[in-house]
Amino acid sequence: TQLDSLEDQVATANQNLKAAFARYQQARAQARVARADYFPTIGAGADATRQRQSTNKTLFSSGEPAVYNDYLADVDLSYEVDVWGRVRNEVEAGKDTAQASAADLATLDLALHAELAMDYFSLRADDSTQTLLDQTVDAYGKALQLTQNLYRGGAAAVADVDQAQAQLQTAITLAADTRLKRAQLEHAIAVLIGVPPAQFSLAPAQLNALPPAVDIGLPSALLERRPDIAAAERRAAAANAQIGVARVAYFPVFSLSAAFGYESGASSNWLS
Repeated sequence: TQLDSLEDQVATANQNLKAAFARYQQARAQARVARADYFPTIGAGADATRQRQSTNKTLFSSGEPAVYNDYLADVDLSYEVDVWGRVRNEVEAGKDTAQASAADLATLDLALHAELAMDYFSLRADDSTQTLLDQTVDAYGKALQLTQNLYRGGAAAVADVDQAQAQLQTAITLAADTRLKRAQLEHAIAVLIGVPPAQFSLAPAQLNALPPAVDIGLPSALLERRPDIAAAERRAAAANAQIGVARVAYFPVFSLSAAFGYESGASSNWLS
């Protein structure tokens, strides 16, 4: 239950996962941009200029005004006829790239959840090891005290005391190393769920659950469910579509265009 709760936090708080989701949204937006080429492009603009021409220029008429205004409003429409399939291939490449990005997101999501599970089980294993080492330290401490008593009574050699002390120090060192390793795993879990390590802790506990049974023989078709393999396949498809886009550059581009607008020398009758 505790592991399930931590796994739920990975999907909502991990910053790497959020970044991957943002990249997926970007890929989808780029696919929509490519799809927009299926439709005509419409532009509109307005321009107002005031010019003064020199009276000394060639062919200047004395009745011609030296200063004049020009107001222009226009709408233009252009459309590329997709004769050679450039737009179709760009749309296909954009779609494949978006699907590859979705697979990348699934890959990272799977990897983060798996990493959290491995860290959690390792931490619980260290809890069991720590319990065993603490008991060992306590037992070696009592053995050292017994050996020292025997030495003071003349029933043991000084080498036995030294050996008992060495055993105790070794057990203490192993217990400290295990405690450090557990703290590192605890910090790793905190990073995965997006919590500052200083604000996160897991109380020591024993893991009594049995692992699920795994079939000895698994079909190779399961590889098709791996999102990283799916991402590689989609990138290959996108690259193939980009080849089609590049090949179209050999051929001329056919486009239709139209323009409409108003022009006037005065703003009062600009649009009439």
